[in-house]
Amino acid sequence: MNISVDNMQASDDWKFLSKVVDRILLYLYITVCFVGGTAVMMSAPSLYDTDKPIDAGSSHSIQSQLAAADAGSAADCPQCQMAPA
Repeated sequence: MNISVDNMQASDDWKFLSKVVDRILLYLYITVCFVGGTAVMMSAPSLYDTDKPIDAGSSHSIQSQLAAADAGSAADCPQCQMAPA
C-alpha cells in the first residue's frame, strides 16, 4: 500500500513540475516572439529613411498630364513642356 501511495505522490509531483516548466517555456516563447517581431519591425529601412521618394518630383507632372488629357492639351503645364529625347 505504501509503494502505490509513494508512486502516486511522485507522479503528482512530476505532473506539477511539467506544468511549471510548460508555463515557463510558454512565457519564454511569447517573449522571444514579441522581441523578435519588434526587432524586425524596427529594422525596417522606411522608418529611418529621410530620402525623398522617387515619384515625389514627378507627381505634379503626372497629375498635370492626366488633367491635360482630360482637357485635351498639355499646353498649360510648364513642367510638361519637355524637349523631345
